[in-house]
Amino acid sequence: MSRTGTRDHAMYSRISIRNFRGIKTLDGDGFRRINVIVGRNNASKTTFLEAIFLLSGTANILYPMTIAQLRGQRMSSSYPDPIWRALFHNMNPEVYVEIEGQWSNETQARKLTISGFGMASHIEPLEKERVDQFDIPIITQDKVINRLNLGFDFPDWGSYSMSAELDPYSGKIQVNNLQYVDGVPTKLLPARSYASAERVAQQFSALLKTKRDSDVIDALRIIEPDVERIEVLSEPSGPSIYLDLGLEALVPLNISGEGLVRLFSIILELIASRGGVLLIDEIDNGLHYSVMPKLWKLLGELVEKYDVQVFGTTHNDEIIRTALDAFAGTEGMLGLFRIDKRGDRHVMVGYSDEAMEGVREMHFEVRG
Repeated sequence: MSRTGTRDHAMYSRISIRNFRGIKTLDGDGFRRINVIVGRNNASKTTFLEAIFLLSGTANILYPMTIAQLRGQRMSSSYPDPIWRALFHNMNPEVYVEIEGQWSNETQARKLTISGFGMASHIEPLEKERVDQFDIPIITQDKVINRLNLGFDFPDWGSYSMSAELDPYSGKIQVNNLQYVDGVPTKLLPARSYASAERVAQQFSALLKTKRDSDVIDALRIIEPDVERIEVLSEPSGPSIYLDLGLEALVPLNISGEGLVRLFSIILELIASRGGVLLIDEIDNGLHYSVMPKLWKLLGELVEKYDVQVFGTTHNDEIIRTALDAFAGTEGMLGLFRIDKRGDRHVMVGYSDEAMEGVREMHFEVRG
């Protein structure tokens, strides 16, 4: 499927989450081009980003696996229950996950529903006992999820769904009704894991072909002013990124310091998210606060150039103030939102322009 028309200058204006991971309910609205999400540790800031990622993925059945891997989860013996169960509030798959978002130039919200279905007991894959000349699967008493369904309501196309199901005998996951839909281009940049060198090299090669590498070079010069150019070189292990710093030899990006690698990833993913959304968990991770004013300024220019909406999390007050200072007097660009947990529900509070100016001048804590 492909979508007609354009999404020029469109973005999410509101997000609603029900029964996803640690969030029972959460509603946020008034989002802008660059949105800083703050809150205490374990306030579900990362979960909020994951919800947007799943919603924008147009019910891609592989995306739940993707966010699990970013959190360090791994499938064990082709057994998906721990990964699929963790999607549901209180690990309870009997209550559906619902994620809804309003794209600003659409008349109706798009909605994702995630449901899990299980067996009365678990058939242990790949292990059998011989009983009376027959192969009898080993049975345990745990009720597990063996099928995950994703349902999607699209404003213009109606509804569709797809599912993944575990075959307990082969241990393989079968995908049913797989559909590819032109949704919102969305990238999720985790806090402490990075894409493979090969994938990064491929992404940057695509920029070189279209002569868009100058934006990445300008970004790296925020930390390393001596960057002259960026090269993709072929090595026995695959393609790698090298920097020309005016030395006798090129320097591999991956040994150039965590801050430079993080900055490279942010800008590369932003450009790759053209016309869509970039989600950055712990946006300041690996970056000294002194480089943030220049980074915010560059982000402000690039989100307009590439028509990207950014959601970034942080719990660092210094980083929040660098953003407020960078966008002071720039109406409608920066949004500041705080997530608090109150009882069994989450509340997202948005700051008005006046409130953000008060935070900037009075220097009081906004993390909750």
